[in-house]
Amino acid sequence: MTLELNGRRIFAKGTNFVPPEIFASKLNYEIYKKQLQLVLDCNMNIIRMWGGGLVNKESFFELCDEMGIMVWQEFPLACNNYKDNDHYLKVLDKESRSIIKRLKKHPSVVMWCGGNELFCSWSGMTNQSKAIRLLDKNCYELDENTPYLQTSPLYGMGHGHYMPFSSMFTETMTDIIESDFTAYTEFGVPAPSPFEYIKKFTPEEEWYTVEPGTSWEWHHALKAWDGNENTWFCRDMIERYYGKAKTLGEIIENGVELQGEVLKHIFEEARRKWPKTSMALNWCFNEPWPSAANNSVINYPDIPKQGYYGVQAALRNQMFSVRVKKMIHYPGSTLNFEIHLLNDLPEKLKGQKFSVELSDKNGTFKRWDNLYSNEVEERSSNIILALSTVLPNSISNKFKINIICEDKHLSSEYLMFARTPDLV
Repeated sequence: MTLELNGRRIFAKGTNFVPPEIFASKLNYEIYKKQLQLVLDCNMNIIRMWGGGLVNKESFFELCDEMGIMVWQEFPLACNNYKDNDHYLKVLDKESRSIIKRLKKHPSVVMWCGGNELFCSWSGMTNQSKAIRLLDKNCYELDENTPYLQTSPLYGMGHGHYMPFSSMFTETMTDIIESDFTAYTEFGVPAPSPFEYIKKFTPEEEWYTVEPGTSWEWHHALKAWDGNENTWFCRDMIERYYGKAKTLGEIIENGVELQGEVLKHIFEEARRKWPKTSMALNWCFNEPWPSAANNSVINYPDIPKQGYYGVQAALRNQMFSVRVKKMIHYPGSTLNFEIHLLNDLPEKLKGQKFSVELSDKNGTFKRWDNLYSNEVEERSSNIILALSTVLPNSISNKFKINIICEDKHLSSEYLMFARTPDLV
């Protein structure tokens, strides 16, 4: 799936946007403005208005028009089988026509969608379900020039994962590299919120352990998703990368850092696949209330997490990017990686001189200097070279890959982990 605007194909880089408040009556221009400015500052150009949410007020769309943020607008259907019931279809007909008539004047609304996860096994609808056909009919009659998508995902789209490790115990970034989708419309990495933020809504006696039946559970650190006891705090996942932490504060700090690093790799890999892949939207951008842990990159009401800045770095219009199949490596093993140059702008990017450096807490242990890239075309993804080295046996448990460019705006940095096999 590729968006084409004014004859120009673009990479849609953005996020899934949920209602910023639990009570819709609280939503206003000021709230929308703060959150949409964060979207724009994160180098995103599109937001998906998920079918499990609501249709926002007029000021939201006016701001998107003004800021140049594209909107993928779903009708309010999600994760269910909406039966071919005459009464329901009459309600849906009236509701959907009202939505289309109100929003079609906004240039920011670039796509309609029937709703979220309607063709999945747990919902069971098809393209012949009357609700889907009705929405298609209304979109064509009332706004024929705006594309309509029956649901998300459709065949050929990536949807998930929501963990740094998949159910097959491979790193999610490995799965993304080995996949071949045209769009990644949902993917996420959970993280605890910063400890100082959590302390604002938890009693002091709960600041030492994360236990069920406490504020941690009520604020989504435990038992929040898919029957998994550990979501969304996911201590076990964090420790697979960092090892055992001595304090709760340390494990939280590690989890906060990990989210941004994994999201960075996923977004960049989707961009490296251009033009086969032309969309990447993380789940999710925001939250409607204070959470102890979740997948969002900003905390309620509008506080960026460290993960936000990782995404911001990954979505720069022009940048060097590293493709490495995993973040966890063994001391003494061979590290293989590629250097890519990404250019989303409608202009060529001149050749660059750059260096690549590997370092840990003890300093630099490998460096390649006087490397060059040729001029690259507009709106392109380019592999520059592949590099390989053997990691020292004495390497620290964390190390970095740095691309250092004379044009600092193109430089990039990546966190890696060195763990012995028995600790992974």
